[in-house]
Amino acid sequence: MHKHNLSLSLIFLLCLFGFPPLGAEAITLDTALDLAYSNNLSLRMNMIDLKGAQRAVDTSWNLFLPKVSASLSNSGNTGVFITDPSFKSTTSLGLSVSLMLNPAVKEQLSSSKLDFTTQSVTLAQAKATLKRDVTKSFYYLLMEKENLLLQQANLDLAQKQYAQVKEKYESAFASELELLSAQLSYESLKPAFTQTKNAYASALLSFKVLLGLDLAQDIQLDGTVPSIGDGLTLENLENYLQQNFSLKLLDLNLSSLQNAKDLQSKVSLLPTLSLSSSYGINYSEPIPFGATKHWSDATQYNITVSIPLDAHIAGSGAQVSLQKMQDSIDKLFITRELTRKQLSQALASRVDNLNAMTEQLEVANFNLQLTEKVYGMTMAQYQSGYTGYLEVEKIQGDLLKAKQNILGLQYQYITGFVDLMYDLNIDTNTLEKEL
Repeated sequence: MHKHNLSLSLIFLLCLFGFPPLGAEAITLDTALDLAYSNNLSLRMNMIDLKGAQRAVDTSWNLFLPKVSASLSNSGNTGVFITDPSFKSTTSLGLSVSLMLNPAVKEQLSSSKLDFTTQSVTLAQAKATLKRDVTKSFYYLLMEKENLLLQQANLDLAQKQYAQVKEKYESAFASELELLSAQLSYESLKPAFTQTKNAYASALLSFKVLLGLDLAQDIQLDGTVPSIGDGLTLENLENYLQQNFSLKLLDLNLSSLQNAKDLQSKVSLLPTLSLSSSYGINYSEPIPFGATKHWSDATQYNITVSIPLDAHIAGSGAQVSLQKMQDSIDKLFITRELTRKQLSQALASRVDNLNAMTEQLEVANFNLQLTEKVYGMTMAQYQSGYTGYLEVEKIQGDLLKAKQNILGLQYQYITGFVDLMYDLNIDTNTLEKEL
């Protein structure tokens, strides 16, 4: 009877995690990434910012558009008590054009291009961050699924062993201590199993939110836990450090600040040329004194070159403002260098940790093999009556811990490797290393 229950439990759990339920959508890692790229709201906002920056670049030619305005007016006057009470009116139609040119046009155009490049890198960073988070969450769920299978199998085995000990106790072939120990071993596994199920369910909900899916939608992960490759070498990775998003954005901020300073310098220190012209036509009723027609027109133009002489005085507001901008550039350059050193240090530490975990996994796999052998030998002795159930319980717990230890090390390695790929802004294919 108990063997029948054990088989049903394992079949149920395998169906629950190994095969998609009816109506459940199978989600691979690639599918998850596509869904996240399509549905993530933060990513959509970044795309809107990029479109705005592209629009600014495409329409930057409007810097050379003159200001054009048209006007239409009507005015009149008449006497009230003493002067001639006849009504006099004038209707005017005018058109004016003005254009201001300064030597900072090049910097104004460069500003739009730098902003577009910055938004492009920001969008790429947002996508890479999303890819990192989705990948880590996906593999975490796979690991937890395997952990649940391990705990369920261990729970079913403890239940089966408890039934066997109980049967022996009833036949006077086992002590009460062994019976209570078997029962305690079985019951003590339930809280951890329930906690793991709750953690898996909570992580699955967070994963759905990350993908932009409805929380009520049934999904089933389709994937396997990746194998761990050989150790990494720092020399192969240092070349990719300049691709880090933080360094890229700092470089763009430096370029933007330098461009803004050049623009401000030219606006504040160099001459500005202003061109303006206007044309007007008037209709007067009655004919003005000294004129022979109702209609008249006039045109005028103005060319002005303005030179900001005060800006060339040491200590002037313009000079102080430019010096403040240079201070900001110098501070940002130091920040960039500090960030580069911190990233180099973090890179070395991360590589060392990954290589250490590779070695730990080798030891953990060897320990698992030994534990499985000891478990097999202990079970054989127990079935032959040469050892008690307490020994079986201990080695069974050791076997579960050994398997869970490998799962934990695998997840730590995978998350560390994904973080490393994000820091260096590269794909795993670049290093010819498969996750």
